[in-house]
Amino acid sequence: MELAYFPPLSEFRKCLQTNPLVFSTAQPFRKNGFQNRAFIPAANGLICLTVPVKGGREVKASMKEVKIDNAQQWQTRHWRTLTAAYGRSPWFEYYEPSLKPFYHTLYSELVDWNIDLIRWLLTMLGSGIPVTTNLEDAAQENAEIGSIIRTSTFQHHPFSTHLPVYTQVFSDKIGFQPNVSILDLLFNEGKRSLSLLHS
Repeated sequence: MELAYFPPLSEFRKCLQTNPLVFSTAQPFRKNGFQNRAFIPAANGLICLTVPVKGGREVKASMKEVKIDNAQQWQTRHWRTLTAAYGRSPWFEYYEPSLKPFYHTLYSELVDWNIDLIRWLLTMLGSGIPVTTNLEDAAQENAEIGSIIRTSTFQHHPFSTHLPVYTQVFSDKIGFQPNVSILDLLFNEGKRSLSLLHS
């Protein structure tokens, strides 16, 4: 399973089908992948939230070796963007107090950032799935790399047609945006999110 930053719905649904949920930190870091990117709808279209990493687009390392570049003040920008995009959503105020501290805590490792957010998501959704990491599944992860969805095509992936359709904040302006970050479903549907993902 690829460890992603607030993954798209199709990938997060896979997480809910795995118990325990084990992420290999030996998997390769992919530039332009979801490991450090999340897509959310906004007033003028999709916004890509990117966690900057040391070495930038040229970094060649396993996930366990990827360091976050905190010199870029990315957490402040991401939180400001989330607040602007979801301030009017039905459930943002409910989840804000427990999510906001993540954006005021410095992380040096991308793995730690992603794992903590996945655990937060599962807790907020009311899922009891345990999350662990290991260093032993690199071969399997590399064998499955071709099945991983891409940031360039994720909205047109076959799995996108079997995902829940729900009311989004800016759907009246830009239409419904399928297979965006799990955060979008959570902020719009709240406690119904888990049942919608299982439907």
